[in-house]
Amino acid sequence: ALIVMDHVERVIAGSHPATTISAMELTGVVNALEAVPPGSSVILHTDSAAIVAGITQRLPWWRSRGWRTIKGRKVQDRGLWRRLADLAAARQVTWVWIKGHASDPGNERVDALARAQALRCVRQKPSENSG
Repeated sequence: ALIVMDHVERVIAGSHPATTISAMELTGVVNALEAVPPGSSVILHTDSAAIVAGITQRLPWWRSRGWRTIKGRKVQDRGLWRRLADLAAARQVTWVWIKGHASDPGNERVDALARAQALRCVRQKPSENSG
């Protein structure tokens, strides 16, 4: 995540060896919002249409259905979605979807950070990833 507050940039980066892309995208957004004080106004840019649709459109429906999808399956990564919903509710978040790999400087920078973290995780020995 790339956070810009009062013209100061802060980068949050990390990885996990046993996860999915969608869980890592959610984790990035969760970590970014955790870094911003409650009550703040936030413009959150993401290239994940699933995150924008999930938080702005699907969340009320998932909650009303006991965290189940239209097909009756459990919502994947519900713990992360719950955390994201709580963080978003405590901030004034404007969700902005941007097209990935479309020369947006911030998105390109965050994508490069994510790739570097993924490569770092792959290069580590399995015993180093577990701690």
